[in-house]
Amino acid sequence: MKSVLKILEEVFENPTAPYRENWVLSHVKKELLRLKVPFCQDKWGNIIAGTTALKSLKTSQKLALVAHTDHPGFHVLGPKGKNSWRAKWYGGGPPKVFNSPVAIYNPLFPHESVKGKILSKKLNIKSKGEFIIHVPGASKFVNRECFGGFAYPGFRKREFRISTRVADDLTGVAIILSTFERLKTRERKKMLGI
Repeated sequence: MKSVLKILEEVFENPTAPYRENWVLSHVKKELLRLKVPFCQDKWGNIIAGTTALKSLKTSQKLALVAHTDHPGFHVLGPKGKNSWRAKWYGGGPPKVFNSPVAIYNPLFPHESVKGKILSKKLNIKSKGEFIIHVPGASKFVNRECFGGFAYPGFRKREFRISTRVADDLTGVAIILSTFERLKTRERKKMLGI
């Protein structure tokens, strides 16, 4: 049986951003298979753990735990001169971002990243959240499929404190997986994880 701490670490290490949640979703599916928890997906890609048929939800009397797999972050839009890229922010963010370090992830290279920093003074809402990132020497890694966020650790534990870039969002995912991990097969039949 995996500890809650190990489940947290594994979930938190997956980079994510709105509409770029594939690594987290893949990890969740792998864990559900390991735990032998049935699941299905709806047409939007949401995972429903605890059932193999969406139709059964209409009459279900199960307790459902719900979490989301994204976290505020950005999508790379395209190049903006040498070593600079245009990006668009999704979700909440601080008003001042100039020189903030960011990590950029390429879907073709799981868990690898390049570092950059924001050149814009703020996330300009009038320009639809667009801003500029400076990424020295990473033009072969960075492209329009990339996404990212502030360069915080995925998971770091010091004494009784855990630091992460995705606390509120992926904590719920880890709670759902931890609950399935600890329930007996008979008890799992009374629960859904969405």
